[in-house]
Amino acid sequence: MKNRSLIFLTITMLALSSCKGSDVSDVQDDDDREEQVVVDVDASGENEDEDPDESDETYGEEGMFHTGNHVIDSMTIDMPEDRMIESQGWVDDDKRCYRVRIDYKEQPDNAYKHVEDFFYYIDDDESVISVYVSYPDKDHTNRERYVYNACDFDAKLVDVTFDGHDDIVISLGYAGSHSDEVYCAYVYDHGEFVYSRSFEFIPNPEIDAENKRILSPVTYDEEELIESYRFNSNYDTFIYDYSTVDKQGLDIDTIGFFVEAAIYLNKPFNNETGDALASRAGNITDFLFMTNFEGKEEVVDFEETTELCTQYRISYDDWAYAIKEVFGEENPENLRDAIGTEYNGEFDVFYNPDDDYIYMCAGALGWGYESAKPRHVWKDGDTYVIMYDIFVELGCPFEQVFVTIQEADNDYGYRLISIE
Repeated sequence: MKNRSLIFLTITMLALSSCKGSDVSDVQDDDDREEQVVVDVDASGENEDEDPDESDETYGEEGMFHTGNHVIDSMTIDMPEDRMIESQGWVDDDKRCYRVRIDYKEQPDNAYKHVEDFFYYIDDDESVISVYVSYPDKDHTNRERYVYNACDFDAKLVDVTFDGHDDIVISLGYAGSHSDEVYCAYVYDHGEFVYSRSFEFIPNPEIDAENKRILSPVTYDEEELIESYRFNSNYDTFIYDYSTVDKQGLDIDTIGFFVEAAIYLNKPFNNETGDALASRAGNITDFLFMTNFEGKEEVVDFEETTELCTQYRISYDDWAYAIKEVFGEENPENLRDAIGTEYNGEFDVFYNPDDDYIYMCAGALGWGYESAKPRHVWKDGDTYVIMYDIFVELGCPFEQVFVTIQEADNDYGYRLISIE
């Protein structure tokens, strides 16, 4: 019997988190804590010591787990004294993913008793991928993986990106006045699982494998709707795919491009006043970071840190062109001069005079809950009015914004007329 062994010996701050730039901020900061996992995977599918008439899973001495397909042997997790193993077992019937659930021995104030999970996924090549997941305290309402009411932390393997690979999906309970179900997702990406916070903004997710989309039955103003989402692999995020909207000839990219304008520039707007965007310096950096400008690229040689997990950039000329030709800012250099010339914290946008690029940075904590969804599109000659619902919390629209755009002879095909 040929076994393949992998030994994981790491500090908790770094280990058991295969997800790049995902949950580092939520890991317990304890220099004395170490995780030691020894995994033996039996690739043959045979177990000479196991009686086929016995249960699929038996527990031997020192944490040895025998299954019909694999052996996970001598698993030990050294924890702080205030925690214990709540339960352990396979997540799926095919025995691809093993989970160890960790509880507090005594539940602290403002915390859930279930505090963290260790997942061990057996990849196609029989290697083992480890994933560490922790959960914030009850009062950390803006943190990633926020836990809602009646949460049982149920986990399952589901292909939510429709790339043929399993993804890990975990229940986070029920949110909002309609008790919408919320889940977090760790997406398989080239041999590791990457946390995707955007999945948490899809209430009541249902898999539509035939059309490769996530359906979301929701209720807005007593109206029952079925919304649709898809995974955008270019930006590693789940996006609203506008399938429920009569787009009046506009394509998805155009509607999506002006979403960020609706969110961040949603006050009475008229580009004839001059320096209109510059007058909103408080919102402009978020707007510049989120908008998917042509020419925006991920910095491939960027070294991630615990505070910063992604960095994009766009040349100043391309950036200034979009600001001027699409959004009507006559003096883009005013915005450039207002955003600083060096990195100054997560989600910062800054201009680097050394290479003449605008840089956009994404921090490890994720961004807020603000989002916008198009509801209706009206066409009037060469202009279009797009009505967006803007949301602060899951399923709770707080404002409607009307964005008027006009066909234009520029690289984007449209320019902004007004936002009301």
